[in-house]
Amino acid sequence: MFIKTLQIAIGTLALALATGFGIPKVAVRAERESAETLSPQSETLFLEGIEQFERGNYVRAEQVFSQLIEVEPQLPEAYYNRARSREALQQYDRAIEDYSTAVRLRPEYTAAYINRGNVYWTSATSADDIAAALSDFDRAIELEPSAPIPYLNRGNVYAMLGDLQRALDDYDRAIELEPDYVEAHYNRALTLSELGQIEAALASYANALDAVPAEAPAYAIPIYLNRGMLWLEQSEPYAAIEDFERVLSIDANNPEAYGNRGLAYVSLGNREQAIEDFQRAATLFDRQERPQAAQLAREAIQYLQQN
Repeated sequence: MFIKTLQIAIGTLALALATGFGIPKVAVRAERESAETLSPQSETLFLEGIEQFERGNYVRAEQVFSQLIEVEPQLPEAYYNRARSREALQQYDRAIEDYSTAVRLRPEYTAAYINRGNVYWTSATSADDIAAALSDFDRAIELEPSAPIPYLNRGNVYAMLGDLQRALDDYDRAIELEPDYVEAHYNRALTLSELGQIEAALASYANALDAVPAEAPAYAIPIYLNRGMLWLEQSEPYAAIEDFERVLSIDANNPEAYGNRGLAYVSLGNREQAIEDFQRAATLFDRQERPQAAQLAREAIQYLQQN
């Protein structure tokens, strides 16, 4: 996974408290439309399965779609939606089987190619799995060249492989197709940062923030965190603090924001405030059952108290 991680050395102290946001992959939603020829019984099962899936009852959704498949074994939507349920249950091999059946029954089922590509990528254990993911995204683009999602996801795979220029090309194409595509702007910013194109990266972070829907402010959290990290790398602690405080205005219990604000205060020589932030970060990491991150915060406190 392509991950943007901050690491700042202060004397002999090395911290990496805000590890963390992998480039997001985007899946296609559950298929709500069923074939017009379904019997009333099959239609009832289909709609129940969708309802259970959307409520997060993935076990029940998988069971209902299995019942539907028993009576409608040639219905690609049934296999697609059971695959989505199995994917949500992390039953990746079984999800791939169902997506494969869906595309066998409907060779031009773009959403199934996109989601199967995501599963290959998510569960990859070999180069063959990565190649299969790329092949599925390629096929989706071939079927629907104006769809932005497969470009985004293919770019994510290229980024994971370290082929950053090809990743950037795919993110650019996704943005051309959907100018307010938050994930594409965000991933583009991460990629540009890795390429050392700092001004362009900052511009992409700004574009990502502009595209965040007003009704979904949490989308901005990873953007602010990673832009804050970039500000710290550029020795701009005040700008970094502003971004971390924006995160805390959205989520007052975000441990990465406290931990990285602590790093910014250390760089400013404000040890008291830094220790307070590291203590808060350690407590929140403990609550999230993330002992390694909590230990890093406590080691930072110990270092500051002893030096």
